[in-house]
Amino acid sequence: MHAETKPVGTGRSIALTWSTNQRHFVSSLPNTHLLEESDINLEGLLRAGCRHLYRADIWFADRMLPSGNASLLRRAREEGMETSLDINWDPLWSPGRVSERTHERIAWVKAVLPYVSFVHGNEQELSFFAGNQSMKQCAQLLLQWGAGAVIVHRGARGCAAATADGWLEIPAVPVTRIITETGTGDVFTAAFLLMDGLPLDERLRACAATAARHLQGTQCYVPRLTDGGAESGPRFEGQT
Repeated sequence: MHAETKPVGTGRSIALTWSTNQRHFVSSLPNTHLLEESDINLEGLLRAGCRHLYRADIWFADRMLPSGNASLLRRAREEGMETSLDINWDPLWSPGRVSERTHERIAWVKAVLPYVSFVHGNEQELSFFAGNQSMKQCAQLLLQWGAGAVIVHRGARGCAAATADGWLEIPAVPVTRIITETGTGDVFTAAFLLMDGLPLDERLRACAATAARHLQGTQCYVPRLTDGGAESGPRFEGQT
């Protein structure tokens, strides 16, 4: 057991997608809301051979924001693990209006960046977080704040990465049809975490190909719920 259970129901989210490709999530995440650093058995993860720690949905775990994320990721880096952080959309964010509470929450996450190997996010999320409309400038700010690298999810335009060595762009892999868009970013990120043995450009190209297979339904990476629980999905091609 690498994480404590909570005496609440499992969180659920419903992803709504419009024909304009805009999305909205209806979520109830009581277990995530109660997450604390002491709930995560980092030592157990290390003994199990885990080499990458990924913090997703950071805005929904309120108890982790002030200091828990920074402490957990710092400890992971000290143990030699790669770390990733997903700068997804904070439900409190409102374009054109930034409250004091929003500033405070963003400041807490900025303090985590020196312990993050890879920051993930789409262009809209990263732009709001950094307060800048130029994506290259946003990425440079994230690097200045301590992030090791920034992985930008760009939808139909593929992906990009900003590192100390410069800016790298990888085109999207063409698809013949789109079966499902929901979860594409998660599939891309999951592939990225598992392909740590590849150079960054090869790693991103492999992730783009994985995302394309998910989009057109040629391979299912999202576990399917059954009466006996979730079926495990296939390994990602290129996984080491």
